[in-house]
Amino acid sequence: MRLDINTLSEDYNKKNILVVGDIILDEYVYGKVDRISQEAPVPIVSIDRQEFKPGGAANVALNLSGLGAKVTLMGIVGKDTNQAELNQCFTRHDNINNQIIECDTRTTSIKTRIIADGRQIARLDSEVTKEISDEYIS
Repeated sequence: MRLDINTLSEDYNKKNILVVGDIILDEYVYGKVDRISQEAPVPIVSIDRQEFKPGGAANVALNLSGLGAKVTLMGIVGKDTNQAELNQCFTRHDNINNQIIECDTRTTSIKTRIIADGRQIARLDSEVTKEISDEYIS
C-alpha cells in the first residue's frame, strides 16, 4: 500500500486529535560574541533579540493545527510568566482547545537556546521532573 501525503493532509480538517505530553516554552536568544569572559573561558553574548515558541507537546499541537486538524492539548504548566508567554503563542490558533492544568507548585518548563553569530552555543533547561501530585490528575 502506498501512502499519498496529499490525501493524508487533505483529511486533517476532518480529524479531532488529542495531544498529551510535556508542554514546554522554547526560548531563542540571538546575539553576537565580541569577547571572552575573564572569569572563565566562555564567550560573552551581547543579546540582539529573543523569540518564544511552543515546544514539546505544544509544538506538536501547533503543527497539527497548521495542517487543519482540530486539536485538544493536555498537559501541566506552572502559574508563571513562562506560562503567560506560552498562552500568547496560541492566540492565533482557534482550532486548538487548550485543556492545560496550571499548577501552583511547578514552573512551566523552558528550554533556552543561546545562538551567537548564527550558531547555537548553549542550551539552558529549567524544568520540574518530579511526579505530578494526585490532586492535579483526577
